[in-house]
Formats: sequence, structure tokens, C-alpha cells
Amino acid sequence: MGINTAALVLAAGQASRFGAIKQLANLNGLPMIIHALARLEGLSLQAVYVVLGANDEAIQVHLPATVTVVHAPDWGRGMGHSLACGIEQLPDDINHVLVTLCDQVAIEQGDYQRLLQRSHQHPEKIIASDYGQRMGVPAIFCRSDFCALTKLSGDKGARDYLQQQIARLQLVFMPNARTDIDTQDDLIQWQENRQRSGHDPLQTE
Repeated sequence: MGINTAALVLAAGQASRFGAIKQLANLNGLPMIIHALARLEGLSLQAVYVVLGANDEAIQVHLPATVTVVHAPDWGRGMGHSLACGIEQLPDDINHVLVTLCDQVAIEQGDYQRLLQRSHQHPEKIIASDYGQRMGVPAIFCRSDFCALTKLSGDKGARDYLQQQIARLQLVFMPNARTDIDTQDDLIQWQENRQRSGHDPLQTE
């Protein structure tokens, strides 16, 4: 069997610090969740899954029919539960999964392409993003990791598991992955910085 990779976009949190439905925050006329999905278009993916929890009905109406929605009933117990729920829903023919977050707004399509390329070069390795001072998602996991990922719980996402599997990691330097949006001020600052640099926040490579 070749490499069949699905994307798993985690978008289940309530984002209480944001003060609104963060997944629907306006990025130049498009909801943040659509901004995240646009970065995955045209990649060598078998399927795209979106894990929803808080405000799932309000968010789902904005999603294209091409994505599969996974509802995480225990989303309030932390990202670990949401990730585990998403992994459990992957079909048997999927042997790799690209895990990413809805609010990592600086990630470009080319960043994902580099992760996928490395995964094809090292199919038995975990491919993780190197932020410079730490590592994390986006990351690509193998089917041999799926069982362990379904046991994640609480606020512990994939980073702790990555630390446990350090000998199997292939790191891809990805400074864009450092940026995530926690507050509305974060979003405003990011968009202002992009505009000052002349970079369209919704431009894909």
C-alpha cells in the first residue's frame, strides 16, 4: 500500500479568550476555518477531516461539502480528547494523518507541501514542525501511532507524544507555525503585519 494521507484540522475549542467564535473570525472576508482549509487545497491528500465541538452547528454551515466533519462530544475536556476522537474516525485505508490547527493562520500551502514531501521520503517517521525553540503541529503521524493518539486526553495534545517519540522524528523548520491566534488583538496584529509587508493574508502559494 502506498502513502494515503488525510488531513485532520482541529477546530473544536470554545476559544474563551477570543470572546467570539474564533473559527468564524473574519480574515479579509472569509471565516478563519475556511482560511485554514484553503491552505490544504491541491495537496496530495486522500481526505480532509474537521473536528468540531463548541458551536459546531454554527461552524458546520460554512464548511464545504468536500470535508468530513467529526463531532467531538468531549471537546470541553481538552484538545487531547478532540484529537483522539478525530483519529478514531479515520478509515482503514488511511495510513498517515496530517494534524493541524484551525488558528495557525500564518501557515502557507508550501509549508504543508514540505511536510508531505518529507513524509514520502521517510514514511515510517513522524514529521513534525520545528518552530525554532520548540516543536509541534502541523505534524504527520503514521498508522503505527494512531493507537497511542486515540489515548490522548485533557489539554495534552500531540506535543507530549512527539517528545516521547523523539528518536522517530523528522523535523521540518517552519517558523510560520509559531503563530496562532488566542485573542482578537492577536488577529488584528497579525493582519496588520501582513498588510504592512504587502502579503495578502489569503494568498496561497
